[in-house]
Amino acid sequence: MKILLLGATGYVGASLAALRPHWEWTLCNSTTFDLINFTGEIDYHDIIINCAGWYGGLPFNKMHREQIMVKNAQMFATVDRITRQVKPKKVISIGSGCVYPGNLKDNITEEQIGTGPYHDSVKYSGVAKKLELDLLHQLPDTIGWEFLILCNVYGPGEHTSPEKSHVVGGLIQKFLSGNATLLGTGTGIRDFFYIKDAAEAICRFVEIPATNSHTNISSGKGTTIKDLVKPIAKYTNTTELKWSNNPSEDGVPIKILDNKKMQSTIGTWSYCGLDLGIKNTVDYIRGTINTVS
Repeated sequence: MKILLLGATGYVGASLAALRPHWEWTLCNSTTFDLINFTGEIDYHDIIINCAGWYGGLPFNKMHREQIMVKNAQMFATVDRITRQVKPKKVISIGSGCVYPGNLKDNITEEQIGTGPYHDSVKYSGVAKKLELDLLHQLPDTIGWEFLILCNVYGPGEHTSPEKSHVVGGLIQKFLSGNATLLGTGTGIRDFFYIKDAAEAICRFVEIPATNSHTNISSGKGTTIKDLVKPIAKYTNTTELKWSNNPSEDGVPIKILDNKKMQSTIGTWSYCGLDLGIKNTVDYIRGTINTVS
C-alpha cells in the first residue's frame, strides 16, 4: 500500500510511519515542497494522509490570527488539487477540537460541529479546519475520506517553542524552568491522548473502507488540570505549586471529545496511561532542552 504523508516531520506525522513500517511511505514536508506554492504533480498513491498545517498554541493564535486562516486555506486548496489529481482510494485529514463551538460544556459528539460560534482564542484555526472538512465533502464520489478530530494529544515529539507548545508540553517546560505558578483553579476537565495511541488510531482508519465522515480521536476520559499537573510535578521534581485560584481563567468546565464512534469504527486497545505518558514526555523535553543548551 502506497501512502503519501503530508506534514511528515510534524508532531503527528512523525509518529505514523514507525507504526506501519511495511507500508510504502512517501514522506513529504515543507522542504520537499511548499504546500502554499506547489504547482507540480504527484505520482499515484493509494492513500493520502494530510497532517500538514500552520498552527500552534495559544500564543501563536494571538500573534498570527487571520494569517492562520489565510495560510491554511492556501495549503488546503493545494491538498485538494493534489487529491483530485492523484485520485487515491482515500484521503485522511487531521483536524482538532477547535473546529467545535466554544460554548460546549460536556462530552462533545461529532454532530455538534457547526452548532455555535468558535471560541475566540481559536476561532481562526476553527474556521480553517472547518474549511478543510468542507473541501472533503466536495470530493468526487470515487475518492473516500476521513476527517479525524484530535483531542489534546501529548507525548514525545511535543513542540518546545513557546509559540507552538500546547498544554502538556507548555506545563512541563514551565516546571523545568522553575516556574510553578499556574492559572485558574485546576478544576477544568480535559481529555489527553498519548501520541502513539493517536497515531495508531489514524493508521487503523487507513486500514478500513472509507466512512466519508468526521470522527473524534480521543481517550474519551476526562482529567482535571490538577490531576494532570500531579505527574508533571512528580517527574520534573517540582514540590510547590502556586495557583491563581481565579475561576475566570479555567475556561469551559468540561471539554471531552466523545470517542464512542472511534471505538465502534476501529476497535479498542490498551491506551497509554497518563502517568507513563507524562514520564515519557518529561524525559523527551528534558533531553531536548539539554541537547539545545
